[in-house]
Amino acid sequence: MHRFPDDHRALCAAPEHLALVDAAFTRPAGPAGQQLRDRLCRRCPVATLCLDEAMTSPEYGVWGGTTSNMRTRHGAQPADPWYRSRLA
Repeated sequence: MHRFPDDHRALCAAPEHLALVDAAFTRPAGPAGQQLRDRLCRRCPVATLCLDEAMTSPEYGVWGGTTSNMRTRHGAQPADPWYRSRLA
């Protein structure tokens, strides 16, 4: 499912990075989330589009090199609480 134009170019969508993406989703502020932001987001060709998408919708996890808490501090809607309840 594509969320925005060119999201198929996102580095996190590559099969070799899916384990890291899954680990970062469950704890975006943890070590895997930091590694995802450092290794992939910083050099991703669509990081800006990804961040724009996350700033305009209540996304949970790492998007565009930021966590949901980081985005909320910059004016984005808080992440949907459904995600957090599913992870508990």
